Amino acid sequence: TEIYTLSLHDALPISFVRANNAVMVFKLFVMAAVAVAFFVTAFHPDRLSSFGGFAPSGVSGLLTAIASGGVAFAFTGFQQPVAVAGEVRDPHRNVPRAMMLGLGVTSLLYCLLELAFLCGLPAGALARGWANLGFSNDFGPLAGLATLLGLAGLAALLYIDAVVSPVDCGLNWSMMTSRISYGMARNGSAPGVLARLSSRGVPWVSVLVASAIGLLLFLPFPGWQTFVGFITSAAVLSYGTGPLAHAALRRQLPDQPRAFRTLGGDAIPFLAFYAANLIVTWTGWHTVAKLLLATLVGVVLFVGWQWRGGTRTDAAQWRAAGWLLPWLLGLGLISVLSTFDGGSGALPFGWSFLAVAALSALVYLIAVRTRLSTALIEPTSAGAALS
Repeated sequence: TEIYTLSLHDALPISFVRANNAVMVFKLFVMAAVAVAFFVTAFHPDRLSSFGGFAPSGVSGLLTAIASGGVAFAFTGFQQPVAVAGEVRDPHRNVPRAMMLGLGVTSLLYCLLELAFLCGLPAGALARGWANLGFSNDFGPLAGLATLLGLAGLAALLYIDAVVSPVDCGLNWSMMTSRISYGMARNGSAPGVLARLSSRGVPWVSVLVASAIGLLLFLPFPGWQTFVGFITSAAVLSYGTGPLAHAALRRQLPDQPRAFRTLGGDAIPFLAFYAANLIVTWTGWHTVAKLLLATLVGVVLFVGWQWRGGTRTDAAQWRAAGWLLPWLLGLGLISVLSTFDGGSGALPFGWSFLAVAALSALVYLIAVRTRLSTALIEPTSAGAALS
């Protein structure tokens, strides 16, 4: 979904924008080409109802695939337009357009690609059921099916895309996370060196640090799927803070001019927070445990920086962040008791939805009630303009 760069102003390095646009066109072309080739070569609609029917592994399998199978991860590109909103010309128009265009186009292509794959599978590949689907000497399901159907050229194109797409994804995430660390350095929450800019306005130290940390994160994970599950959980966990900030800013600065407005009062922010918590839970305890450990490391580093000379956080700000502890502990407890990966199963599948809803409501209420007073908020805050 890095299609957003079509709408960005040239405040971003033009070489990055051009390179990203070129890769984006290549990725979209590959997705469309694969879907069309599968539809033309082999199309068996009965695959949607045979060999176990729809959702042969049950609803739990569907939800696990959303969190850990790469489904949620595939749509995380919507965040990048928000991260660089300060560098966009006419953000009121271009940021929503970039987000909706990216999500719309990729959603359509993903659905077509999935349908083409499912209906293109030969009966022999499904002889042992969907749970044991596999191809000999393949490095991925799409390339495996292309080889099985005799589409060697298409398989080669998919192998190339398997290298290009992660590299492009890494570039975009490095760009986005460098903006986050730059902002943290500017407000005193991280070392000031992270805010150092190049002659072209690029936070180059933050880019290097983000890239190095991203590479190091590969070490504790045995494979790509577990890594994607962790990244998805971490990203969605960070998304969960947005609805809470949204609710707080609406109350702290009710008269602040806003370029973007969300209708429905607290309904949409709460549902967004609830959805984020559900996706984190669906990744399972094995992933959530690593996520909580990583969060603990981040808290220790933050407190250490505060102690060593960063901008000290006063008592009012610590109280306003008090909802973090019950939120993280609650997610950990629900995950360890759930039926998802690594959970004990003590909390039945259906009840986990109610438990997450109760936790979400409690944390949402605490966050709103303990928000900073209006007197401590900068009226021109960029975040306020987005709520």
